[in-house]
Amino acid sequence: MKTINEIIKELRNDEIKENPDKLSEYLVVLSASLNEAGNFELDAEMDYARVWEEIKLSNEKITDKMTEMKARQTEENESPANGGV
Repeated sequence: MKTINEIIKELRNDEIKENPDKLSEYLVVLSASLNEAGNFELDAEMDYARVWEEIKLSNEKITDKMTEMKARQTEENESPANGGV
């Protein structure tokens, strides 16, 4: 299976328009990819909200902006790029 970038490059090529089966297959793959990305985004937003709430409940005197800054810092430290989960 081709990568998303490879599919996009081929779609920019006018020759792909002559092959409706391949075009259809590529559009299905791209649609599924967009759906999966949306699910990842939703999961990330839910995780962020959970962390934000934990921080806010642990210290009621902290402002919402300070809570947001701490939650973002926690989120960055736990990202896979930084060795987190």
